[in-house]
Amino acid sequence: MLKTTAEDLHLFRSSLGFLRSVPTKLTAELVAMNQSGASLAEVTQKQLSEKSEVKGTISGDYQNEYINAGSSISFVKEIRSAKAVVEDLMQDFM
Repeated sequence: MLKTTAEDLHLFRSSLGFLRSVPTKLTAELVAMNQSGASLAEVTQKQLSEKSEVKGTISGDYQNEYINAGSSISFVKEIRSAKAVVEDLMQDFM
């Protein structure tokens, strides 16, 4: 995840809209479905019948599920505690 940039994201469309995801096996299949002319309903069925976004985000099974992400993923370079992030943000106010 820390090496993923906005350019790496898989873009696909389903009945839920246009989605961007960290590249996974599932999202590669969804992108391929879009490119081969599958209907939005077919893409959505595959998207929802496999695993959910919540499962992908929580379980850490990044190969078989999907994890929505935006272009700001390019700026994530390290994993830090919430406390450290808040302390950095508060430095200007102390």
